Amino acid sequence: MSKKILTVDDSKVIRMMLKNALKDTGHEILEATCGQEGIDRAEECQPDLIMLDITMPDLSGIEVLEHLRTNGRNAQTPVIMLTAESDEKTVQKASALGVSGYIPKPFSIDKVMEAVSRTLNGA
Repeated sequence: MSKKILTVDDSKVIRMMLKNALKDTGHEILEATCGQEGIDRAEECQPDLIMLDITMPDLSGIEVLEHLRTNGRNAQTPVIMLTAESDEKTVQKASALGVSGYIPKPFSIDKVMEAVSRTLNGA
């Protein structure tokens, strides 16, 4: 069954890499270029998985995650953080908010695909 995956990253290159990697999975890939757009798209389309950067120009990924967890229909939506921010405090904050996975940049596409498969298949 096709799932909706929302990628939220201000980097066009990262969004393109993710889209190219995920396009053959049969899932619908949606994109947002900043935190607020990510919140809006998530509310609008209710994705099955959100791949979220932390460092963005408007709202941080942590702020987006806090909003998703406390507002609207996406409180239980799995979120994989895909970010260069890997300090312990940030990782702990994301974990406390119920992040499903944390992949540091630079990342391998294989790790991303494995995390997506594991998250969507509940393994």
